[in-house]
Amino acid sequence: MSATPPGWYDDGHGARRWWDGIQWTPNLQPVAPAPLAGVPAPTPTEYTLAGADQAASAHPYLAPGSPGQAASGAPLGYPSLPPAAPKSRLWILWIVLGVVALGAVITAIIVVPMVLAGLTGTTGSDGGTDPATSAPSEADEAAAVATVNLYDEAWQEVDCDKYLATTTQPFRDELELPDCVTFEEYAKGFADSTEDYLVTITNVVQDADVITVSTSETYTSLADEDGAPLPSPEELEDLWDYYLIESGDGWVIDDAGAN
Repeated sequence: MSATPPGWYDDGHGARRWWDGIQWTPNLQPVAPAPLAGVPAPTPTEYTLAGADQAASAHPYLAPGSPGQAASGAPLGYPSLPPAAPKSRLWILWIVLGVVALGAVITAIIVVPMVLAGLTGTTGSDGGTDPATSAPSEADEAAAVATVNLYDEAWQEVDCDKYLATTTQPFRDELELPDCVTFEEYAKGFADSTEDYLVTITNVVQDADVITVSTSETYTSLADEDGAPLPSPEELEDLWDYYLIESGDGWVIDDAGAN
């Protein structure tokens, strides 16, 4: 038997091999390379883990001021972080400027049309202002109302002169009462079949070159639509819109319709 005890030995091939006391085994241990001339071999650092405190002190990130830690809080061997650059506050200025600009735009949208309406628009008979229309002056309004009242008198009094003075020829043609003969015949039948005819002006509005006069006309009807007498009189109300245009120094009815 061999007298060489088990252990690591040079096997003569540049490696250390395990000798089990009887024969060589496949287990090899590489031989550490020889250090370069003039370069000291590194000294291994040993860490002990005797307890939780030692484990914490060996951690690469330590509390500021602890052993192995710089006063700034960065581990030794790591560069300290540069101080944070001051944050710009220009965004506050931009927000303020944006709010001011938005307010100016809203003011322009609301105020400018109102100012223009005050310069170019006029007040209607109901006191409201409509920039798209021009309300009649007091003289125009009075003339339009007078025309409508005169037109109703023409029917009640069977007066063709008033009828012609208050209407346009296209309107008379539309009524199929183009002349005095046809008007007087029709108006006489109307006058005989009604009593207590009352005209109330309810509104006056001007749109461009047209004045609209609205009325409520109440009366007592004595006959039906065919002219036959009614068993008893009926109280009726008609609502009319008269559309007047300027003619010479006054206003005349150019169209009408029930509303």
